[in-house]
Amino acid sequence: MAFQYNHYYEIYNGGKYVNLNGDHENNVVNNGEKVTMYARTNNPDQRWALERYGSDNQVRIVLQRGGGWYALNYNTENTNCIVWHLNSAA
Repeated sequence: MAFQYNHYYEIYNGGKYVNLNGDHENNVVNNGEKVTMYARTNNPDQRWALERYGSDNQVRIVLQRGGGWYALNYNTENTNCIVWHLNSAA
């Protein structure tokens, strides 16, 4: 599937760990394990999109939360964004 800009996609909830359904035994994703993302759910809080922004048409991931769309930013605390951190697999 080729992803398109400004179209939303939905992520499948695999159970214990939200948004992940992979080829592993305990629903924990470790380094090197394959994770399969699906594109159908009825939960609007799991929608995401690729969005172009800025004068140079950069691309970012935005997630839907409630009634709004928020940029996914790494280790920042900006208004209207969802902050994420990289955690190492134990």
